[in-house]
Amino acid sequence: MPIEDIVHIELSNGNILYSNKPKACDHCIKECVSKSEIVKCKTFNEKRRRGKTEGREGFVYFCSANKDLLKSSRTFKSEINGLARTTYKLREIRETISDQKKNDVRRLIHNLTSLNAKTIQEMYNIVPQDELTKGWKDQLEIIEKFLLANPQESSMAFLRVVKNIFAMKTEFSVFNLLIDGKQNVKKKPHNIRSVILNVYHTFFQDFNDKGLQLRIENNTTRLTIDYESFRVALYHILQNATKYCLNESTVNIKFRDKKDSFNIIIGMTSLLIEPAEMEKIFDENYSGYYAKKSGLDGDGIGMGTAKKLLELNNADLFVNRVKPEREINSDSLIYTQNEFTIKVNKEYLSETN
Repeated sequence: MPIEDIVHIELSNGNILYSNKPKACDHCIKECVSKSEIVKCKTFNEKRRRGKTEGREGFVYFCSANKDLLKSSRTFKSEINGLARTTYKLREIRETISDQKKNDVRRLIHNLTSLNAKTIQEMYNIVPQDELTKGWKDQLEIIEKFLLANPQESSMAFLRVVKNIFAMKTEFSVFNLLIDGKQNVKKKPHNIRSVILNVYHTFFQDFNDKGLQLRIENNTTRLTIDYESFRVALYHILQNATKYCLNESTVNIKFRDKKDSFNIIIGMTSLLIEPAEMEKIFDENYSGYYAKKSGLDGDGIGMGTAKKLLELNNADLFVNRVKPEREINSDSLIYTQNEFTIKVNKEYLSETN
């Protein structure tokens, strides 16, 4: 079947903004000098109306076998003029999407490079690089000597390397999930407490370093979720906890069965979030005032990413301060009781609960 409408939009710099033309139509575009003319099309062996109009953005070529357009040159010109008027907006949309994709790739490369550097450094903290190059023939013996000389530090380094590898996997997961959206979402029943604990084990050393404790209520609820996206969302939430929680404090995780939702409440004594920041902290590239003041703020994508991934699971994420508020001043920073709540639609509770 021949294509009814052929559209080719080429920008003044030679880039193709949009085109559905077959290769055989190249000569038509070069030959066409009119805004509207009827020709005998050899490619599709039929009569067609074609036209080309140029503007400051480039040119639009339009060709159709539509009966109404064949009958009326005025209607055809109206169609091609309409396409020409949208060229600027189409180019703008394309550039916006392109910039966003570039930012996504740039961020992925930056984060993976950073994690890779940390992983390499962990290894060289145990076995100095010059020792390995110096005795390249006896590397196994050299590594064994350093590992046995400081087994505790070696074990801690191993845990940090495992965390970095997990973080790299997380970066790839986020990239794929946010690009493909629900296409990669595979929902199955999971015990939510076990999912949380699996993620927590990744941060065990970080909790230990800051003197943080985790208290998590017993619960056997099973949620029908996509394990990977939900796990990555929890990863970002707990990562924020390790960064912004008050040292020697406790992270409390509670579960509440509501009328229309199942809520996972993650409470912590963490940096004060101003009222105006409660929604903004879920925006990309935004970090709160005290997060910046602490010098621990990153690129402001963690909580925004968590929210987007939870939306793939028909869940929402929001934060609020616990009342009555109790503020703690430490190192010119203010900490208070904050609760991050994951609200899962009740219909996604597993029937096996």
